[in-house]
Amino acid sequence: MKDLNKVIKLVGAILVLNSCSTESQSYATFGESFNQQSKSITSKELNSQFDDLEIGDTANVVFTTKIDAVCQKKGCWMDVDLANDEVARVTFLDYGFFVPLNSSGSEAIIKGKAFWKSETAAEKRHFAEDAGENIDSIQHSEEEYTPHILATGVLIKK
Repeated sequence: MKDLNKVIKLVGAILVLNSCSTESQSYATFGESFNQQSKSITSKELNSQFDDLEIGDTANVVFTTKIDAVCQKKGCWMDVDLANDEVARVTFLDYGFFVPLNSSGSEAIIKGKAFWKSETAAEKRHFAEDAGENIDSIQHSEEEYTPHILATGVLIKK
């Protein structure tokens, strides 16, 4: 009888602990599902990693950030905060998924590859048009590299 009481208490404790773990339910998943408990760095730490990346290098990353802007046509890209007024453009692997158009301002955990990318004038016009900006002002300029993430998965806080 003592053993049965111990088993019942153990099962009860497990059920209570599982019911308290609602964090996984507080994020919507887009793209590849991944464990949000995996080692995630801050956007400030990611900004420091970009300082160490050379043109042509990539780094596998999982990081937490705030979404600054989202493509208003399809949700096919995001701009995210990297700290110190820096922004990274996030696109999605093979356009395999999109994020909600109203995600701006939300917290996100992003998994993907970080690298420096040069956008062509056509890409700049495309992104500006998607954001509802004036595309006539975008000229072909010198090659400029900006922080970029090719995401395989995104978790957005509900």
